[in-house]
Amino acid sequence: MKTSIINTKYTCILDEIPFSGDAFLIIESCPLLKRPYLYEIAGYRMAHCGASKIMFSTNGIFKYLPKSLNFGKLKTAYSHDMLLMQAQVPTDARYEPAAIFVPVKQHEIDKYINMHNEIFESIDNASFTRESDLKDCFEKSNYEIMFFYAYEKLVGICEIEFQSSQAIIDTIGIMPEFRGQGYGRMLLNNIFYILSAHGIKKALLVVSSSNKAGLSLYRSFKFKKEQTLSKWYVCKGF
Repeated sequence: MKTSIINTKYTCILDEIPFSGDAFLIIESCPLLKRPYLYEIAGYRMAHCGASKIMFSTNGIFKYLPKSLNFGKLKTAYSHDMLLMQAQVPTDARYEPAAIFVPVKQHEIDKYINMHNEIFESIDNASFTRESDLKDCFEKSNYEIMFFYAYEKLVGICEIEFQSSQAIIDTIGIMPEFRGQGYGRMLLNNIFYILSAHGIKKALLVVSSSNKAGLSLYRSFKFKKEQTLSKWYVCKGF
């Protein structure tokens, strides 16, 4: 559910996930000193809609915010950073023959969405995907949405946007019951193999600093932090 709250000249955009109890809050066109007021008003409205936890981004002002904030009755604590990471694609990337990618077809969208939402349910700041979110991606000729099979088992998913000399790995994930078995490494191996075959020199992805397992895997593939895109806070105590 998306809602806009207009308070004179200030705009608050809400993007709520009611069935999970998590909600995301983004403030637009609001002076810094007015934000605490708007956070509290928006927080109570979102709580009234059923949100039990609100995550909000500092939208580029994170250098000036402390690790804990108090907006009236809303107790807010620093949660995590969203990191942009990049790696050079090795020219000798190793292909895993037991692992294959299968493009998602239009009639398989619901299946893909269900997998996506289960994979990222416990990851901070990983919003749930809807069919409308994938519509534009299917229409792009340089965008691939794929199931990932290993040893003939459907174990994960990935989305890749191919650009001239680089690729953006928009989504990469392994189903919870298959984690810790080396499938994430197989997935990345084959992604790098595909990128190398396409002449791609650099791979980019975004990951939460709270996703320790993902960070460890990416760093083992020589991914390095390029920049901190945003800092996120968790708001509770309605």
